[in-house]
Amino acid sequence: MSNSQLSKGSPTSANQPDQAPTIDSVVDEKGSELPPDGEVTANTLTLRGQALANKTIQVLDGSTVLKTETVGADGLWISTLTGLTDKRYAFKAKGEYDANPESEIRYLTIRAICEDFTSLPIGFQFDDWVPHHFDSGLIVFPSNPNTPASVDAVIVENGSAHAISHLDSTNPPLYLDMYVTNYAYPLIRPVTVTVSFEVLYSDVKVIHLRGEYLNSAGGPEHFYSSVDNAAGSVCVTFPVGAHPYSRPEDVTGLRVFLTSHLHVSPPIPGSTRIQVNSVCWSQ
Repeated sequence: MSNSQLSKGSPTSANQPDQAPTIDSVVDEKGSELPPDGEVTANTLTLRGQALANKTIQVLDGSTVLKTETVGADGLWISTLTGLTDKRYAFKAKGEYDANPESEIRYLTIRAICEDFTSLPIGFQFDDWVPHHFDSGLIVFPSNPNTPASVDAVIVENGSAHAISHLDSTNPPLYLDMYVTNYAYPLIRPVTVTVSFEVLYSDVKVIHLRGEYLNSAGGPEHFYSSVDNAAGSVCVTFPVGAHPYSRPEDVTGLRVFLTSHLHVSPPIPGSTRIQVNSVCWSQ
């Protein structure tokens, strides 16, 4: 059999003694094939390859063993990796047989998931109490509890991208709730959410990013990070074990919202207009 045939890794060649495993395919959770040395935002990947039939192989990132899989009688193996974090991976398969042959390295970079709102046109108006689901997994949910005033969330131009401009106030209460999805619960690794923002006008000088989730008993937990109005971005990190916050309006996820009025007593009169330029999240 020629070297070119071996490189293609037919099931027949995978049953030869000392045959090195191969990684023939890497797909994301949507089933999309990923090219070698590519980039992806998914944190679950499925690897497929070939090796000596009825043996076991290790799936590694560099020298770190991620999983051990059994090769089928047809010389094929499959491995699904979950909870992957943002980094450049060096995947390889190592046979647990003969001289422990190894596959070639398959590089792949996992990066944070980001939403820049370019899927919506300039001037798009979000309805209060109506969730908007983005393909990225972000849910935007303007809320104005106990008041007829509107959050007035609208898509505006932000250089070559778009942004959401919205009112923020505690008198009356106006919030642009955002929910991050894409994760299995309870969280097995922390999730960090970073919001890039701009304050268009304000009566105060500090912006807070509040995070909310449910604990293992179903009780609400909240925390926040505070930065100067001119900081431009702020982040919070949800802990291992966090469960999603849910609302009856088809909204479930890790909840965050920006506000300039968090825990201000008495409430500051008037409003602040905040521009959310992007939301990124990673595990």
